[in-house]
Amino acid sequence: MAITMLRKKPQAEKKELDEKAVENFLDSASYVKKETASKKKKQITLTISESLLQSVDEAAHELGLSRAAYINAAVSTALKNGLTR
Repeated sequence: MAITMLRKKPQAEKKELDEKAVENFLDSASYVKKETASKKKKQITLTISESLLQSVDEAAHELGLSRAAYINAAVSTALKNGLTR
């Protein structure tokens, strides 16, 4: 029987955060934060393509946000500003 060593996954390359972009992004959804801060949150299931999820994860990472925080902010922004292409 052989003993094998587990290899650590390579860490994602850390990118420099654009603090102003983070601030602007979070401010764009700030009105929702005030309204939902006192309300209970509800967990949902979301089906999303792998490529879109990867893009969401990358964007969230660049802003220093969790996936859920990024999606919440994006939905809030879309509701406030409408969807555009």
